[in-house]
Amino acid sequence: MPANWGTFIPNVTQLIAGQSFTNPGSIANDPPRIGAGAPPYPGAAAAIPNPNFGVPYVPLVTPGGRRDFGEALAQEYINAINVAQTPAGATRQANPAADQALILAYGEAFERLYRDGDVDLMDTKDEDGNIIKEGKESSEPFADLCPDPIEEPDPIEEEKKRKKKFNAFLEKYKDQTSPWGLHKFKFSEFHCIEDNQPRAEVEKLIATKLIREFEAITSASEKSEFYDWALRLGSLYYATSEYYYYNITFRLNRTIGDYPFFNVTDKTRSDITSAGYSWEDLVNNVSKLVVDSIGISYPVYTERQQTGWTSTYNSLGHYTGRVAVYSDVKIENIYKRIQEGIKSEMVVPWPYEDPEKPECPLSKYKIQVSSTVDNQRPKLLTNNVIAFFSYVSNRREVYTGVGDYNTDGEYYSKHIYYDKKDNWVKSNYEESEYKIKWLGVPTGISGSSTLAVLDVKRTGVNSGTLYKFTIQLAIDAKKAADECDAEEEILDIPFQYPSGDPYEELANATITYWYLHLIQPFKATPPMPPALSNLPLQGFYIPIYYGSANRLAKGIRRSLNSGKAFDKVPLTEPPAVAVATALAATYALHLLEFKLIYLGGIPVPLVPYVPMIGFVPVAYLPLLTSVEWLLCASRLTHLSGYTQQHDLQFQ
Repeated sequence: MPANWGTFIPNVTQLIAGQSFTNPGSIANDPPRIGAGAPPYPGAAAAIPNPNFGVPYVPLVTPGGRRDFGEALAQEYINAINVAQTPAGATRQANPAADQALILAYGEAFERLYRDGDVDLMDTKDEDGNIIKEGKESSEPFADLCPDPIEEPDPIEEEKKRKKKFNAFLEKYKDQTSPWGLHKFKFSEFHCIEDNQPRAEVEKLIATKLIREFEAITSASEKSEFYDWALRLGSLYYATSEYYYYNITFRLNRTIGDYPFFNVTDKTRSDITSAGYSWEDLVNNVSKLVVDSIGISYPVYTERQQTGWTSTYNSLGHYTGRVAVYSDVKIENIYKRIQEGIKSEMVVPWPYEDPEKPECPLSKYKIQVSSTVDNQRPKLLTNNVIAFFSYVSNRREVYTGVGDYNTDGEYYSKHIYYDKKDNWVKSNYEESEYKIKWLGVPTGISGSSTLAVLDVKRTGVNSGTLYKFTIQLAIDAKKAADECDAEEEILDIPFQYPSGDPYEELANATITYWYLHLIQPFKATPPMPPALSNLPLQGFYIPIYYGSANRLAKGIRRSLNSGKAFDKVPLTEPPAVAVATALAATYALHLLEFKLIYLGGIPVPLVPYVPMIGFVPVAYLPLLTSVEWLLCASRLTHLSGYTQQHDLQFQ
C-alpha cells in the first residue's frame, strides 16, 4: 500500500475548515520568546539551543491554536507516511522519538509564522486597480500549487531502466584500467533458456552462445583449442576408438566420465536428466552444431605444395639435376583451416524466426547465475552444466597411459580431455566467480558507513560487479540531485522574516525527521534487489539523499497559500481542500526524491548468506485521485463548478 494521502487530505481539510483551534494566540499574551538571535519581542530571553533540529522554540506552556495546528499537521504527515514503502515493499520503520521531534518542530514553525507575520494575503490596490503593495495574490513564490498528477513508478518499468543502466555501466567500464575495473567471467551469461523448453531450441541457444564466443577470439591458436574443446564435449570424436582401456583404465585414472563421454561428469549427466532432457543427445547435438558451423566458415581449401622431385636432362640426354614438383593439394585438416583464416560469415543456429525474438548480445562481463544458487533460474543451468558448456583454456589435459595414441599432430590425440571435476566447478564457479567476482561486498560495511567509504572500497579484491554497479548508481544519483539543487532558483520573498523563514524550517524539519531514523527509515524486509535477504548485513539503510530542502520549502510555501481563488466563496472547505491536496502533492513529490543503499545479502546453499547491497531509488507513495487533481486544476477558473466537485470529494 502506498502512503495514505487519501486519509491525509480530508483530515487536513477538516483541521483547516473545522476551525477547532479556538486559541490562535496573540503577541500580547505570548510568553517571552526563547531562541537563537535577538527576537524583536519585549522581555526576550537569551538564546537557548533548540533540541529539535536547531529551531528556536517556545516551550509548551500555553500553546496557541497556531502551534496546535502545526503539531496536528505533523501528526497527519506521520500517519500518512506510516505505510510509505520502498519499491520492494518495505514500509516505514516506526520511530516515536523522531515523530515527537517532528511534531514539536512543526508546532514551533507555525508559532513563528504567526508571531513574525507574513506577506499580505491579497494585493493592495488603488481605486484604479493598480497594485500599490504586492501580496500573495500576485507573488510567484506564493502561487497556488497545481503540479501534474503523480504516477507511482511501475516496478517492471523500473527494473527495465535498471537493466539498461547496468548494461551501460558494463559497456563504459569493461575496459577500465582503474583498480576497480570489471571482471571478465569464464562462466558468462547464456541466452534465455526456459524450463521445459524443447530440447532442439535449448541446443541451438547454447550452440549460438558458443559460436559467438569463438568468433570473439582473435588468436588463431586459441580458436584451434576452442574448436578442439567443442569437438570433445560429447562422444563425436572419442567414439571412433575401440580400445578397452578407455572404459576401465582411463576412467580410473581420470575419475571423469565413461567412454565415450570422457568430459561429461556424473553430476552433469544427472543435472541434464533432472531438467527433462537426454544428456547424451543434448551434449552431442550442441557439439555438432558448433563444430559444423566452424567447419563451414573455415572450409577446405587448396594450397600449392611440393609433392616430389623430378630429374632433368639436357638436349644430349645427360642428367642435369632435379627440380621440385608442385601440385594443388586439398587442405582438409580443420586446425590448418582455422590458421588460414575465416572465409565466410559464421552462421548461428538461432532457434527463432520470430522478429520479436532477435538474437540478443551476450556479455562476458555478466555471470550466468545457476539454479544451484538461485532456484528461480532455469533448472537446466546448474553449476556443473554451466561450467561444462563454458570454454576454459587451462583445463586441457593429456592422458599418457598405454593405448590408442594414433595421432595426426597433437590435436588428434585420443588422450586429450578437458578436466572439470565437481570440486573444481564448485571452487571456480560458486566460490570464486559467483560469490566474490559477481556478488562480493567488501568487509567492514555497516549502517554507519557513508557513500564515500563505500566508494573507496570498490578497489578491494572482494568488490564484485554488482557492488560496483550499486555504488556507481548511488554516486550518479547523488551527483544528479546536487546538480539539480544547485540549479534551483532562489526565491525573492517580498518579506523579511525576523527570526528566519518558517517555510524553510518546515522543510528542514521534514528532511531531518528522516535522518533521525538513522539506519532504519524502512523495515529490514522485504529486501531491496539484488539483495534477497536482510542477512548478513542486517537490512540497514545508508542515506544518499533525502530530498531538496529548497524545493520542499517552495512546495510547502505554495501549498499553505493555495486556494486564494476561493476568497469570494462563503465557505471554508474549498480553500481547505486546495491546501490539503497541495500539501499531499508536495510531500509525495518529496518522498519520490529519496535515494538510499540497502545492506542485505543473498542466501546461498551451505553459506548460508553472501553479503549484498541494493540501491533504493525512490520511496513509493501515493496516487492522488483524479477528482483531487480536477479540483486543483479547476479552482483557478470556474468557481461555479465547486458544488459538483465538492459532492464528488466528500460524498
